[in-house]
Order: sequence, then C-alpha cells, then structure tokens
Amino acid sequence: MFSITEDIPITFINGQQIAARPRILPDSLMMVLSTQQSVDALEKEMMDSTGSVEDWLHMSRTDSLAFDTGTGLLKAVSFYYPELNREPGNLHLLATAEKIVAIPQLKTDAPSFELIPFEYRYYHEERDLLLCFDDAFMEVTQLQEVAISAEVSLFFSNGQYCAWGVYHPEVLLTNRIGATTSYESDAFLKACFRDAYALITDETVEQMREHDEQVLRNISSLHNRIATHGGAAGSPLDVLKEWLFSLADKFYREQEREGLFNKRSA
Repeated sequence: MFSITEDIPITFINGQQIAARPRILPDSLMMVLSTQQSVDALEKEMMDSTGSVEDWLHMSRTDSLAFDTGTGLLKAVSFYYPELNREPGNLHLLATAEKIVAIPQLKTDAPSFELIPFEYRYYHEERDLLLCFDDAFMEVTQLQEVAISAEVSLFFSNGQYCAWGVYHPEVLLTNRIGATTSYESDAFLKACFRDAYALITDETVEQMREHDEQVLRNISSLHNRIATHGGAAGSPLDVLKEWLFSLADKFYREQEREGLFNKRSA
C-alpha cells in the first residue's frame, strides 16, 4: 500500500503521466506541473480539486497535490522547494530505486489534507536531478520512484511518500506560468544553475538582509558571467540572470550595487 501521509492512502494508474511540462519559478521558489496557462486558471484548477491544496487567499505555504474530484486522479502539482542545501548520505538508493510510470489516484471520498513543504534540497548534478526531502528521507534504506510526468517524480519508501524530484531543472527555469519555449541544456547552463542554487540559500538570504558585501559580490560575479555568455530573452539563462539581479535589487541599495553589475539586457 502507498500513502501520501500516514492516513491518506493512494493507488496508481500505471502507464499514464500528467501531460504537462513543469515550470520552475525561482522568484516564488515553486515547481508547478499543470496544463493550465495562467495564474488565474491554475488557481481555479486548484480550488476545484481535492487533496492537499494551498489556500491561495492566504500566506500559508502548503505543497499542492490536486486530485480530480470526479476520478480521483492527480491532475496538477505545485511544490515549494526549500533554500536549505543538504546532501543526504543515501543518494545511492536513487540508482537502485524501483521506478514506475504512473498517475496517483486518491479515493474520491478522501478528506482534504495538509502537505508541508520539505526542508532540504540537493542538486544531484550527475543525475541532473533537483531532489527535495526531509529528515525522514535520510533514514530510508530503499526507494520506489513514481514518474508522474516526463520530468517530475515522487519518491516513496516502504510505500510512504518521502521526497520529490525534478529532472533537468536548469532548462525549466521561467518567470511565467504559461507554456514556455523548450530549451536544450548544456554544460554552461548546468554549471550556472548549480552555482546559483549553491549560492542562494537560507544563510545567504540572511546575510543579504544584513547587506553583506561579499555575498553581493558573489551574486554580481555569477550574474556577470551569465551576462557575458549571453542568452535569449526569456531563456533559462536569462531568467537565472534576472533573478540574481532582482535579489541584489531587493536587498541592497543602489549605491551598494553601483559598478558591480554588467548591462542586463540579453
């Protein structure tokens, strides 16, 4: 038996997936998997669903697994990813995990439930996987992987949900909910994604609040590296570059930033 929480069992429809491309929104710290093409449409889809759905009218942070009220099939996902990097000691389990392609199905009379976002993230560069998990994940000794889309997987141990992951996260960076152009990955983009997500963490955000000069220089250095390389407007590289500048703009005064950032146009 599989379950999302201890009292919320699920089954699977094998061989099916959510036919949508995930989007990673760095400004919101969110990964969204939905066929909807606007914020309003996504909100409506969530409100018309059952399961674990964030209250969009308030400031709560709840991971959303939105199940169709008629069929009980999972139809949309909205997950918050954390800013605390941690390397689990059992990453080898990813290579031996039993993997299936399937869509989770919730009993249509199941109650609503709360799904707290995970505490940690780890970018597994070799597998090109952004993995989000909590302390319980680091204690497991075996894994099952359920691929709910071409890029997004839910991980279970002994049937209990314990992590989620998104493959090729660097090409999924965007600043909009709607469909985006598909981009190919390359070594430069992967390195910049790795470096950005290693740099921007809970700790450095606190340092930015204190106007730490070295953190600002690290942000501008990575920004300028991307700007020098170049990237089409709206591309993952461009989104990454603009996100870095927006963080500097949010936490540092103009005079503190002066002379540190190259021209930001793509």
